[in-house]
Amino acid sequence: MKEVAISCRNIRKSYGANECRVEALKGINLDVYHGQLTLMVGPSGSGKTTLLSILTTILTPDEGDLYILDQNASKMTEDEKAHLRSTSLGVVFQSLYLIPTLTIQENIALPLLVAGQSEEVASAKAMEILNQLNMTKRAHFSPLSLSRGQQQRIAIGRAMINESSILVCDEPTSSLDQASGLEIMGFLRELAHASRAVFVVTHDHRIFPFADRIVSMNDGLLTTENEI
Repeated sequence: MKEVAISCRNIRKSYGANECRVEALKGINLDVYHGQLTLMVGPSGSGKTTLLSILTTILTPDEGDLYILDQNASKMTEDEKAHLRSTSLGVVFQSLYLIPTLTIQENIALPLLVAGQSEEVASAKAMEILNQLNMTKRAHFSPLSLSRGQQQRIAIGRAMINESSILVCDEPTSSLDQASGLEIMGFLRELAHASRAVFVVTHDHRIFPFADRIVSMNDGLLTTENEI
């Protein structure tokens, strides 16, 4: 039986008020499972970004419940959400937010340092991640010296360092050539099949074959869902 990592129940979100009110999400019901790579697709303005922000606890829904690892995140305080993100939820943003004045190893180690781990522990764990990424020889390089595909791998590594069981990625292949994009998706699929829940928002049809499941969204609603 599939294990649920994230569960949305009747999630609604609006912006503005009165005649300017726009309903971005219109009652979303969605489960994201461990061991699967789930793609979410849909046109611009369909509500994907709003849903992504809610799944990562950056936004709070107006109505409905968001369960992450059986905890009702929609009822949490901001401090509780921050703790959840730092321990259980890895996020890879479309803008990678790598810090150019830090080395690659330091960028990956940063979440552990922020969480209060010692520099020794954080650095050692970052090297373990770099080994998984086959990039240990570049540990002391600046992110600026890397290709975009390599930078994307570092961003994924940083999201993995807290050993989160959930990884959420926003357009991870949007600025990559085909070879780099397919390499990144192969890596994400490996992570999913090693028991993580991997949720990817994308416009990139080239990566559909990597998905275990594709969910389509339009006008604030889930329209189709296909297991591959």
